[in-house]
Amino acid sequence: MNRVTLIVAATTNNGIGQAGKLPWRLPREIQYFARVTTGQGGAPGGEGKKNAIVMGRATWESIPRRFRPLPGRINFVVSQQAEYNLGVTSAGTGIGADKIKNKEQDDNGASDTEAAVLASSLDAALEEAHAADASRVFVIGGARLYAAALPLAERVLITRIIEPSFEGCDVFMPDFIGGGGWSRAPHDALCAWVEFEVPRGVQEERGVRYEYEMWIRTDGEEPR
Repeated sequence: MNRVTLIVAATTNNGIGQAGKLPWRLPREIQYFARVTTGQGGAPGGEGKKNAIVMGRATWESIPRRFRPLPGRINFVVSQQAEYNLGVTSAGTGIGADKIKNKEQDDNGASDTEAAVLASSLDAALEEAHAADASRVFVIGGARLYAAALPLAERVLITRIIEPSFEGCDVFMPDFIGGGGWSRAPHDALCAWVEFEVPRGVQEERGVRYEYEMWIRTDGEEPR
């Protein structure tokens, strides 16, 4: 079973992007995202285990080149372009846990932060993540990948952008809350799951007000 967690920052009407970029820049929220997805709160189980992050090609390209692949996580990039050049050392596909581990070390045993994995589909990325024994798997965007991953998700972590409204957003995630089958978890449950104390209530940063939320599937459907 490939269980996934969606993690996203979205406005109250589910806007997540504008002109290929985030409409906001929130350093503290970025730190939260990094801490959750790397498991720095203690979530990954077992020595040497890492979390996996799965993203679409456009999301990969939206990350400044100097920051990709995102460190401390197994980066999977989904693209139907079999010859797509990630622009960094690629671990290829069909690699398995041992080959990912080997790819992350050079001949001297040093960490290779320039490794990423190209996958032909979401299912392929999830199979690779499972083969790599990833502790947790996060889907981080974009909109089409969120839509594809939602039926597999057991939880969604949302940084809800309250104001301003960012009406210029031209990319949106699915309105899964409006469709029912999900409930917002208490803040303490969020803290327990990420294993660190998440700031409570409405935060304000650079003129943007937002709040950290966790939503849990309650419709009785077993994610596959």
